[in-house]
Amino acid sequence: MNEFSCPSCGAAVNFVSKASVFMVCPYCRSMLVRQDVNVENIGKMAETLDENTTPLQLGTEGVYMDKRFALAGRVRLAWSDGSWDEWYAWFNDGSHGWLAQAQGFYMVSFQVPNVNLPEPSTLIVGNRIDLEVGFDGRSYRVDDIKKTTCVVAEGELPFKAPKGRNGISVDLGGPDDAFACIEYSEDGTRFFEGRYMEFDELKLSFMRILDGW
Repeated sequence: MNEFSCPSCGAAVNFVSKASVFMVCPYCRSMLVRQDVNVENIGKMAETLDENTTPLQLGTEGVYMDKRFALAGRVRLAWSDGSWDEWYAWFNDGSHGWLAQAQGFYMVSFQVPNVNLPEPSTLIVGNRIDLEVGFDGRSYRVDDIKKTTCVVAEGELPFKAPKGRNGISVDLGGPDDAFACIEYSEDGTRFFEGRYMEFDELKLSFMRILDGW
């Protein structure tokens, strides 16, 4: 069962992806958590997003490695010097991943389970780390380490993203535009792999029209 009534306003809300557990009601901005056949209201997502900073929006479509995707959710993460957007993407082969947008860069990545990850206190920007991913070894350079706070979210997401959710984000770089990220959060540690992308490579459509475009 993916369709529910919002317990706050009564509007019909639909979790399109089976992997999604969190949604911001598009009508009343209640934060909804899916639990089996019910949804729980855990409060209001009061803030709104500044829409003058990105052409991306819910429903924007694109292409990555010959697979089409659509953006279904967004979380904005703040750190000491600014903020950036992480977009939850569904792909036409049934997989799901992320499109990150920060300081003019775009990164597409996918969660990789069962990776033995180091403690964040052992990581130093500029150093290299070696990871076992499946049966393969990976060597990455630690590019950045940031303490993050969720400031606002919209759409549906595969984890709870209330305002104030804290974490540590570690960006990793590899050869041939390889990108990886480790997220240490209040509800677990996750590892993502992918690559940096140029805007035109993504072949985006159904974007927001910004002034000056």
